Amino acid sequence: MTVGLRYLPDYSASNPYQSMLYSRASDFDVDVSAITLDDLDALDPATGASIVHLHWTNPIVQRFADPSRARDSMRRTLDTLRRYRERGGRLVWTVHNVLPHDHSNHVLELELCQHLAHEADVVHVLSPSTMRAVEPYYPLLDATVITEGHASFLGHYPDTVTREHARTHLGLEPDDEVIVSVGGVRPYRGLERLAAAVTQLQRTRPRARLAVAGRPGRGTDVGALERALDAVPRTVRRLDFVPDDELQNWMRAADVAAMPYERILNSSSLPLAQTFGLPVIAPDLGVFHDHRGAPYLHLYPARSTEGLVAALDAALRAEDRAVRAAAARQAAEEYPPEAMSRGFFQQLLGALS
Repeated sequence: MTVGLRYLPDYSASNPYQSMLYSRASDFDVDVSAITLDDLDALDPATGASIVHLHWTNPIVQRFADPSRARDSMRRTLDTLRRYRERGGRLVWTVHNVLPHDHSNHVLELELCQHLAHEADVVHVLSPSTMRAVEPYYPLLDATVITEGHASFLGHYPDTVTREHARTHLGLEPDDEVIVSVGGVRPYRGLERLAAAVTQLQRTRPRARLAVAGRPGRGTDVGALERALDAVPRTVRRLDFVPDDELQNWMRAADVAAMPYERILNSSSLPLAQTFGLPVIAPDLGVFHDHRGAPYLHLYPARSTEGLVAALDAALRAEDRAVRAAAARQAAEEYPPEAMSRGFFQQLLGALS
């Protein structure tokens, strides 16, 4: 018998995670499709839509500047989900972040997450660090929790260009030491700290180059970021969305990938770097802490510019950089999207049965 899973919000147009997660749904006789908040009340578990999978909570509260409208949306959504479950439907919630990045309506968001942690039939986490990270806000001790991490992007993004072509395309020299940061530009990503760190690094490594690509998101002071990047000699940047076929130029031109997040729980940038075989510089937080000891990881104390400089220097100086790069690529090959999807559905259906 086919099981119907309806998910929201649908971010698959700009984020491949959901399409990757559901890619093997047919292997488990699960019919998957996206819905909106407005569709929730019409769902009937008796006619096949027996699972609602909620991902990011942003559309429920964060899209409203007016707190009263945000609270109305939260109450309406929770009431709708309660009625759906009373009719036999099952609710699954994926905890992507402790709370949404750079969120407003903090009290309401916290209340919403507490309700979801208590009411969801299954809570899906992407990293073991999640249990510890959310405990001060909404403990998951009584929840049915499944853990399935973020797979690599193997087979998803084009990967056909050579290093030489990629560097020529971006205006980089063959002997440059290229540090890349790719992804949505948000305050928590620490790009201004990265700019300051690379400026310091260039005093001893004059061939170090910074390459930054990604579209600025909510809360980003683009002017301040532009000034910070302008202060780093010979920086290459594209502060805009990077199309799938262009992403390979940024990744293939790089020697290392920097992820200097001020705070983080999960990261799609890590599996992206693994996919392109890049050593990673990251803070000792969240999913990076969970991968501590991996040969391709160079960790440093979070929010430490000096630690970031040292980690960048160590990554570029490493004589075994090729070995570390190979280890990153091996990690990607060992956990492709189809493995994530199979693992997710095996655990989910097992938990719901």
